[in-house]
Amino acid sequence: MVEPAVYETEEAEKRIAPPDPRQRGRKQVFAAALVALIAFGFAVFVPHRPNSAATGLTEAKLQGSWVLQSIGKTATGPQSGCPILDQQVTFAHGVVTGTTRLLADTPDGTTQMPFPDKSVQQVSSDDDGQTLLICWQGTYELKGPHRLWLKIGKASYPIDAQIDPKTHALICSHDLILTYPNATRYVPVKP
Repeated sequence: MVEPAVYETEEAEKRIAPPDPRQRGRKQVFAAALVALIAFGFAVFVPHRPNSAATGLTEAKLQGSWVLQSIGKTATGPQSGCPILDQQVTFAHGVVTGTTRLLADTPDGTTQMPFPDKSVQQVSSDDDGQTLLICWQGTYELKGPHRLWLKIGKASYPIDAQIDPKTHALICSHDLILTYPNATRYVPVKP
């Protein structure tokens, strides 16, 4: 009866003994490779939208008149400190027209604007010379659901743009006349 006791002890040692480190290493490498493969598949095959709350542009959504509401986090207007007092743009069948009213006695209002060039149709100032009103025109083309290509005067450039589904605002990567790099927000003009 001594043999069964030895047999049970050998079995118990086999159950308690840690697995071979080479086998454990192979299992870990296999598990890591499987996780990496799943992550790669997710990154490649699952569609990602830049902003899931925003919707893409279509000609129908873009057409009409828009008023510049803000540049970055700065609102436009006389009390805002922004040199652009207001800007209205109209998109219609590949043509963009705009009027920009800005402070005349600031660098932004004089030397940093992309005017004058052939896009300018009219420049006027108010009676006291404090503001300038610039009427300009260019062309646009939709280059996908989030890309707008503008040609205004000598400048030709892309703008990343989308429509905010809650406010119906046009959100652009920068202002439409390519002066300010911050995101801009244009709201539709009420009829």
